[in-house]
Amino acid sequence: MKQLIEVQLRGEVRKNVEEQVVQFTDIVKQQLEEEMKTQVDKSLETVTEDLQKVRTSLTTAEAQAKEQREKEDRRNNLILYSVPESGEDRGQERNKKDREFCLQLFNYVLQAGIDDNDILRSFRLGRWNGEGNMRPLMVQLASY
Repeated sequence: MKQLIEVQLRGEVRKNVEEQVVQFTDIVKQQLEEEMKTQVDKSLETVTEDLQKVRTSLTTAEAQAKEQREKEDRRNNLILYSVPESGEDRGQERNKKDREFCLQLFNYVLQAGIDDNDILRSFRLGRWNGEGNMRPLMVQLASY
């Protein structure tokens, strides 16, 4: 009888130990999962902050590059004042006369050696209101 009680007690103790081990492993698993989750959350927050910083610096760099390109484009612009304006009715004819004037000015007066391909655009600033108007002439050159 004594042996039977010992065997039963050992069985119950073993069962209790196994239950305690299972409970302990579940608790440890849960704690590890929570700790991993908090570490992952912290890492994600850090990555998100870094991404935001990169986006901000990229936006700033793009704005600076755009401004620099605009400055480079404007560097090739000339504004000529007091240039007589043609009395032609059609805008294309007036623009053609302006280009001819610019080529004569650059080649014969300034002796710059510019041909028609060096002038990207030429146009008058302001509104045309008929003959006798002396609007400034904007000339965009292909290179500095």
